[in-house]
Amino acid sequence: MAIAASLLSGAGAALAQSDGAVPTAPPASTTPAIPAPLTLSSAIAEALAANPIARSAGYQAAQAEARLGQAEAQRRLQFSFSSTAGGSNVDVYQPPPAHETFGSLQNSVTLPIPIGSRPRLVVTQSREQVRAAQAQLQGARVALAAQVVTAYYDLLKKQALAAIAQDTLAQAQRQQAEAQKRFRAGDVPELDAIRAQVPVASAQASLAQMETDVAIARQTLNGLLGRPLAAPVSVEDVPATLAGIDLTPESALSQALANNAEVCAADATIRANTAALAAARRYRDPSLSLQAIHNRSGDKTGFSREDSLQATISLPLSDGGLGAAQVREATAALAQSQGCCRGAANGGDQCRHGVSHGAEQPSAGAGSGDDARCGSDQLR
Repeated sequence: MAIAASLLSGAGAALAQSDGAVPTAPPASTTPAIPAPLTLSSAIAEALAANPIARSAGYQAAQAEARLGQAEAQRRLQFSFSSTAGGSNVDVYQPPPAHETFGSLQNSVTLPIPIGSRPRLVVTQSREQVRAAQAQLQGARVALAAQVVTAYYDLLKKQALAAIAQDTLAQAQRQQAEAQKRFRAGDVPELDAIRAQVPVASAQASLAQMETDVAIARQTLNGLLGRPLAAPVSVEDVPATLAGIDLTPESALSQALANNAEVCAADATIRANTAALAAARRYRDPSLSLQAIHNRSGDKTGFSREDSLQATISLPLSDGGLGAAQVREATAALAQSQGCCRGAANGGDQCRHGVSHGAEQPSAGAGSGDDARCGSDQLR
């Protein structure tokens, strides 16, 4: 058991007796603090906070949510106000007066009216993109948690094997010392004393290998935690649990397919691209806006004040092929997402085979299920 503490060692003060000098004590030396042992939950939390892939997936989900907010805002009431002031110097066609200088002011309020199904389809697309990004974020978090759990238990295992190798070496050294003692007493021949060196050499080689494995496992865990590879790290032992997972092959398969991040993201991406294709095909939809206009003028030959209300309908006649190109792009994106979904479906077939194989070997499946459940529980 590792104990986090700071040890202070101080040297005794040497008193100087010369010429009224003030006695001083040398600075106390400090030893570096022993890092507190990591628990499995704290290791997963630290990895999720430091891992760039998980953080990037979180930012992508936040961007998708912001795009959804933008799409929904396009369907809400929006209006704009504009004001134009100017001065004119004119010659009158039918005097009097023959020449006039006056000012004018125009205030207008414009209210766009969303019509057609394109704004609704854009909202649907953005909402499905949010679901896909959230599924990818959850998948990245689960994958990272599984890696941390594996590295955590691997370090515990390598440390236990190193301790066993240390005990084996100590036992071999005791046997060697006993053989040397009996040889010097003349109880055994020299060959027995030489043979006692073989287990010691083998145990030393095994211990060196185990220490190397511990260092590699520690570096692997540090890499997942975002720490320097050479940083010291200690982990707490996890009590063994014998509780299994009460699942049938059918329920395990249904849960795996329903919760698989890749499958969920692929389905949401297909729905988003389907809505995007439908919205792209509506590039010829008209647009409608209402406008209230108030004019004031100092022109003596015209109106001094004019209030008007008008509706404007815009029909796109030619866009230079922009709409058709957007349709082709949306079609290609949909085909790509459908291909990715077929790949995810193939993964589901492999999952189905793995569940069936796990049902045939319940003891092997229980251990891996405990590790997977441990990672998902920590994420919750």
